Amino acid sequence: MTDNKVQVGEMVPVLSKIAENKLNGTNYLDWSKTVRIYMRSIDKDDHLSSDPPTDDTKRLWLREDARLILQIRNSIDSEILGLINHCEFVKELMDYLEFLYSGKGNISRIYDVCRAFYRPEKETKTLTAFFMDFKKTYEELNMLLPFSKDIKVQQAQREQMAAMSFLGALPPEFDTAKSQILSGTDITSLQEDLMTKQTIGKGHVSDGLYILDAWVPRSVACSGIVFPFDVQCGLGQPFLRVLKKLCPQFHDISSVDCESCHFAKHHRSSLSPRVNKRVEFAFELVHSDVWGPCPILAKSGFRYFVTFVDDFSRMTWIYFMKNRSEVFAHFSAFCAEIKTQFNVHVHILRSDNAKEYMSGSFQNYMNQHGILHQSSCTDTPAQNGVAERKNRHLLETARALLFQMKVPKPFWADAISTACFLINRMPSTVLHGDVPYSVLFPTKPLFPVEPRIFGSTCFVRDVRPHLTKLDPKALKCVFLGYSRLQKGYRCYSPDLHKYLVSTDVVFSEHSQFFSSKFHSSSKGEDDDRLMYEIFPSVPIEPTISEDRTREDGLSVPVSVPVEPSNATDGANSGVAQSEDVNCLGEQAIIPSAPVKPPIVQVYSRRREHHDTCPAPIPSSSDPSSNDLDLPIGLRKVFYRKSNAEVILLVVYVDDIVITGDDCTGITSLKKFLQTKFHTKDLGPLKYFLGIEVTRSKKGIFLSQRKYVLDLLVETGKAGAKPCNTPMNPSVHLTKDDGDRLDDPEKYRRLVGKLNYLIVTRPDIAYAVSTVSQFMSEPTVKHWAALEQILCYLKGAPGLGLLYSNHGHSYIECFSDADWAGSKLDRKSTTGYCVFVGGNLVSWKSKKQSVVSRSSAESEYRAMAQSTCEVMWICHLLEEISLKPPLPAKLWCDNQAARHIASNPVYHERTKHIEVDCHFIREKIQENLISTSYVKTGEQLGDILTKSLNGTRVEYLCNKLGMINIYAPA
Repeated sequence: MTDNKVQVGEMVPVLSKIAENKLNGTNYLDWSKTVRIYMRSIDKDDHLSSDPPTDDTKRLWLREDARLILQIRNSIDSEILGLINHCEFVKELMDYLEFLYSGKGNISRIYDVCRAFYRPEKETKTLTAFFMDFKKTYEELNMLLPFSKDIKVQQAQREQMAAMSFLGALPPEFDTAKSQILSGTDITSLQEDLMTKQTIGKGHVSDGLYILDAWVPRSVACSGIVFPFDVQCGLGQPFLRVLKKLCPQFHDISSVDCESCHFAKHHRSSLSPRVNKRVEFAFELVHSDVWGPCPILAKSGFRYFVTFVDDFSRMTWIYFMKNRSEVFAHFSAFCAEIKTQFNVHVHILRSDNAKEYMSGSFQNYMNQHGILHQSSCTDTPAQNGVAERKNRHLLETARALLFQMKVPKPFWADAISTACFLINRMPSTVLHGDVPYSVLFPTKPLFPVEPRIFGSTCFVRDVRPHLTKLDPKALKCVFLGYSRLQKGYRCYSPDLHKYLVSTDVVFSEHSQFFSSKFHSSSKGEDDDRLMYEIFPSVPIEPTISEDRTREDGLSVPVSVPVEPSNATDGANSGVAQSEDVNCLGEQAIIPSAPVKPPIVQVYSRRREHHDTCPAPIPSSSDPSSNDLDLPIGLRKVFYRKSNAEVILLVVYVDDIVITGDDCTGITSLKKFLQTKFHTKDLGPLKYFLGIEVTRSKKGIFLSQRKYVLDLLVETGKAGAKPCNTPMNPSVHLTKDDGDRLDDPEKYRRLVGKLNYLIVTRPDIAYAVSTVSQFMSEPTVKHWAALEQILCYLKGAPGLGLLYSNHGHSYIECFSDADWAGSKLDRKSTTGYCVFVGGNLVSWKSKKQSVVSRSSAESEYRAMAQSTCEVMWICHLLEEISLKPPLPAKLWCDNQAARHIASNPVYHERTKHIEVDCHFIREKIQENLISTSYVKTGEQLGDILTKSLNGTRVEYLCNKLGMINIYAPA
C-alpha cells in the first residue's frame, strides 16, 4: 500500500497548482474545499491530519509532503506566501491558514457573518448575484457554527447568538464596548461576566434599578480586533477596496457607513438610463430649455430662445425672445397651438429650475390646465438632457451654416431657425431612422420649397408699387431661411433693411453674399458703426447675476500725470469729489447711441489766486449765447439738452470734463470755452482727480492705481505683505479697544484718503465706514485695522470698475442689512449698491441711526434708504433725457421684509417702521420699484454690511464688475 502511494506521489507534477483561483484571504472557504477534494482524489488526505511517521517510510512521506506543499504554495497569492514561510508540513500549513482565514473561534468574524445572514441587503445587486452571496454566507456560517448533536453545544451556540443579537441592536455610541466584547474568544451568556465566567454580582434595588458596588477588575482585556469603522478611521479613511486588501477578514463588507467619507469624498451619482425610450403618444412629454443671453444682439433684437421638444416625435418648436420673462407667453401659445392643430393636451413639461419656469403665473397656468411640471435637481442638467442636447445640436448646425458662407454673427437667430427647420426634417437615430416631421405629419411633404444654401446670394423680384419701367426688377438679397407660415424663401435686403418672403427668387448658390472681412470677429470702428446703424440695440433683461470675467483688450496708460495738489486732504474732501466723479461713465448707460459719446478733458489756466473761478458759463443755452449771469463755483455739474441729445460738463476748480452724445455740440462748446478762458484741450479723458480712465471696445475702466501706490509709499506699506480681505471677520472693534494712539491726526488723515478711494473701490466701503467711527479717539487696534486695509490694497492696487454697454438701461438695487452687527451699540449696518444698465453707479455702507428689534426691521430700513437712492437716480437720468424703464428691481434676501412691503395689513412688527412701510408701499403702487427675492449667497450688498473672508470678497468683487487689468494674465 505504501509503494502505491509513493508511485502516485512521484507522478504528481511539482509545479502544477491545485486550485484555479489562488487563495487571497477572502476566498478561503472555496479554496480549502478544493484542496481537500484534490487531496482525497490522489489518496493523500492523510497528510492533512497526521504528523510525519517515525518508521522507515518517513523519507518517502516527507518527499511526498514537500511536493504537496509546493502545489499548495502555487495556489496561494504571493502576498500571503510571506506569512507561511515557517510552515514545513502540509498539516501545519493548512492548520495555520485555517487559523488565519476560517474565522473559527473569531467572535468578531462570527458576529459579522451572522449579521450578514440575518440582515441581508440586496442594494443594487441582481437577484442571481444576491442569491449567490446569500448562499456563500450560509455556507460560511455552517463552517463557523457547525451543527452538533451535543445538547450542551447547541445551548452554548444559542446563548452566543442571543448575546450577538443584543450587541447588534446597540446604538453607535456603544461601538467601543462592543469592540472589546467581540475581541474576546467566547461569549457564553448574558448573565455571566466575560472575563471570570461568574455571576456578575448582587446589589441593592433603587427605583427598580440595581446599584452595584464599585470594584476594580483583576484583569483588563486588550482589544486586538476592532470594527471596520475603527480601522478605517485609524488609517485615514482609505477606500473600501484598500481596506479589504489590508484586512482580509473584512472581505465580505459591502460598505462602511462613515460620515467623514461622505463629507470628504462625495461625488456625483451616475444617472440610470431611461427605462422607456419613448412615450406612448405625441405631446405626452415635452422637454424645454432656455438658451442665452447671446453676447451679440440679433437682427430683431433677440438675445434668447426657448425650445419645446416633443418626446414622442422629437419634433422641435423654437421661439426667440428679447427677455427671459417671455417664456410663459410662448409656452401658453405653444399649448394653444398643440390643442388646435392636434386636438391633444400637453401632459408633462420637463425643464430645469430656471426662474422663468418657476414664476407664479407659469405655475398657475400649469395647475389650471393639469400639466405636470418635472424639474431637474439643482446642478443636474443631465436630467433635462433631451432639451440640453437639442440646444447643442441646434448651435452646432447654426455655426456650420454661418461659417460655410461667412454670414455675420448678428444673423445667428436666422441660422438657428433654419437649423431647427432642417433638423426636424432629417432622419433621427432615436426614432430608428424616422423623420420627426413625418411622425406628426405623415401625409405632408418634408419641404414646401426646394432647400437652398444658407447665406448664398439671391435675387428677389421687386414688387414695390412706385417702381418705374427703368428701375431694376430685382433686389440683391441674402438667403436666410424658410418661412414657417408662408410657402416661400426668407431673404434679407440690406438696401431696404427688411426681410422679404417670396417664391420669385433666383439663387446664385455658389456666390457668398458676405465677404470674409465682414465676417471677421475683429471688426474695426467703421464695422461697429455699421452694425449699430443696421441693428439698433433694444432693452433686454438685466444680467447682473452672470459671472464677470476679465475683459481683454483694455489699453493700459503708460504714463500718468500728477494729481492736483491737496485734492484729497481732509476726511470730508472725498465725499464732495465723489459726487462730481459719479457723473463720469454716463456713457455706459446711454442705451441707443450709434457712436460712443466722447469724454474729453479741458484744462483752464489758473488766475492769480487759487480760489478765483473762471467767468460764468451758460448751462442751458447755446454755447454762443451772451447770457453770462449764471454763477459757477469750485465744484459744479452742468448739462444742456438739445432735442434728444445732451452735453454734460463737470468743473472742479480748473479741471473740466465734457461728455455727451452731441458730438457737434461738444466741439462748439470747446471752441466757446477757448474764446472766454485760457484753456487747453487735453483730448480724451485719461486722468481726473486721481482717477485713471482707460477705454477700449469693451468699455471704460476706472481705477485709482497711482493714488493707491502713492498712499502705500506715504504710509510705509509699499513692502507690506498683501492680504485677501480688507477687514478680518474675527476682529470686532470697540471704542476703548487698546491704548490711545499718539498721533490721532495721522489716523484721521489716512481715513480721509481711504474715504476718497471708495469712489472706485466699493470693496473697502464697509471697512472704511467701520474705522471712521473711531475718529475722535483712535487706539492702536484701530490703527491696526487701517493697516489691514492698506495690506489688502497692496494685493491689487489696480482693481477698478469696468463700465460696458450691456444693451439696456434697467435699474437694479441690491439692499442688505447686518442686523445688530455693531458690538458697540448693537445697531445694524445698511448696505446697498445700484446698477444702471448692468453697471455699478452707486453704493453705500452706513450704520443705522436707531437699534432695530428684529432682522426684518433692519432690512426694511435698508430698503427704505435704497428706495430713496433709486428715486434720486431716476430723477437724475430723466433730467438728462435718459429715462430708464420702470419699475426698478429692488433685491432683498429677507422674506419677512418683502412680505411687509407687499402686505397691506399692518401688524405688530411694523409699528416701529410705519413711516417706512407707507413710503415703500407708495413707491410700489407708483410702479417706481418692485421687490424681488435674492438668495443670501447671491446678495451683492453683503460686501457692504460685514467683513468677509477672502474667497467671498473675490466672488462679490467679480459680481460687482470689478476687474484688475494690471494683473498678470
